[in-house]
Amino acid sequence: MNKPATSGLNLNTPSYVKNAKLIAWVADMAVLTKPDAVYWCDGSDEEYQRLCQLLVDAGTFKKLNPAKRPHSF
Repeated sequence: MNKPATSGLNLNTPSYVKNAKLIAWVADMAVLTKPDAVYWCDGSDEEYQRLCQLLVDAGTFKKLNPAKRPHSF
């Protein structure tokens, strides 16, 4: 079976990602889907807050009253 060419592909793989099969799979999916960018989620609270704020700014999320519903959208 032919493998997709991945030359010139920038995966921006973070240093904490060590699994070669995972990196190869992401590269294969990027070749097939041709994304503008590849983003690696790290699951941190900072990332969660940033992504939620992006959704609030876009109008997708609405932040609820923090006194009644802390950390809720």
